[in-house]
Amino acid sequence: MAESTSLARVRSPRERDVVRGIHADLDLAALGYPIQAVVNVRLGSHNRDHVASFHKILATVPGALRILHVGGEDDYLIHVAVSSTQQLRDLVLEHINVHPVVRHTETQLVFEEIPGASVL
Repeated sequence: MAESTSLARVRSPRERDVVRGIHADLDLAALGYPIQAVVNVRLGSHNRDHVASFHKILATVPGALRILHVGGEDDYLIHVAVSSTQQLRDLVLEHINVHPVVRHTETQLVFEEIPGASVL
């Protein structure tokens, strides 16, 4: 296959926004973040202004790996990586619970990440 053909096949999905990014699979423990957790968040109000304001807070959560707005009993799942349990406590108290619309949080420690089957 010609180099120009290969380059076009790689470039096309990016230009069509099918590929949104390329990511490295990092060893978080080796980088100094051995503790992972999922913080479940329930809001007390779902007013658009409150949700938009909460989204601004979420963008500043240190160590957030992934933030999911979900349906069900909880409204958000925040996957975080931290260096210590003290840092995890501070993250929840100082960066999530400080927002007045937050009604409840629950923190679950991640013991192991098990890769799932990809759809592609």
